Amino acid sequence: QQQQQQQQQQLNNQSENQQPCDPVVALDHLNVELGRLRETKSDCALFRAYAARPQLFDDEHKKGFLRTENYVVKAAADRMIAYWEARADLFGEERMLLPMDRSGTLNGEDSLALDQGLLQLLPQKDLDGRGLIFFDPSRHNIKLGYSNESMLRVIWYIMHVAKEDPIIRENGFVLIVYPKQCTPEQIDRDLIAKGTTIIGSVMPLPWKGFHICHPCSSYNKYFPLVKMLSPTRIKDNIAVHFGTDEHVLECMAGDALPAEKL
Repeated sequence: QQQQQQQQQQLNNQSENQQPCDPVVALDHLNVELGRLRETKSDCALFRAYAARPQLFDDEHKKGFLRTENYVVKAAADRMIAYWEARADLFGEERMLLPMDRSGTLNGEDSLALDQGLLQLLPQKDLDGRGLIFFDPSRHNIKLGYSNESMLRVIWYIMHVAKEDPIIRENGFVLIVYPKQCTPEQIDRDLIAKGTTIIGSVMPLPWKGFHICHPCSSYNKYFPLVKMLSPTRIKDNIAVHFGTDEHVLECMAGDALPAEKL
């Protein structure tokens, strides 16, 4: 009991100052924080999911949130709660507990949205070992009839696939947006806002870079929204590339993204 009180006091001190915790003991401290939260938020999606399928909450699952929040335990716990609330809202109580694969959690409409290739995890990584996630809004085919909710489940699924890669879990990912060919009708503010939230504020993956290549004519409409919803560490590090393809590739090469990686 005394040891738990000491851990809680240390955790409180770190949380007040948003100080990173020693990675060696971070998992223990996160478990203490989750135990404290269970007393006041027992009905939230995280604890409902834990009660139904505790095997989903192994150490690696928890470590992902710690890595993403730079081992600030309170922030990791908050992100974990946000993750499960979003997962429940998007997939429902039953599907949120299923394996995150195409056959388990994506329905027919979701698969149709997935096939459009709006968001893609590229097979290669950059020179720093970061995953490359490519977003092309011109592939948002609004005439096919799938819902925004289906496309958001696709975004979740792609990010989950990235999360399963141990190298990306460790090194994080770079988001590359290519809106050059999209029309104003394909710029859906609700989809952009909720998708950015999933990628930046919910998923247990470190977002390490953000490139917007060849902004389209609707750039001034969506960029402020994306910047507002991006994590603090990304807001001031968004690289926007104009000009020829050769110039854009040259600029990106300076951030560990040579042309052969794209």
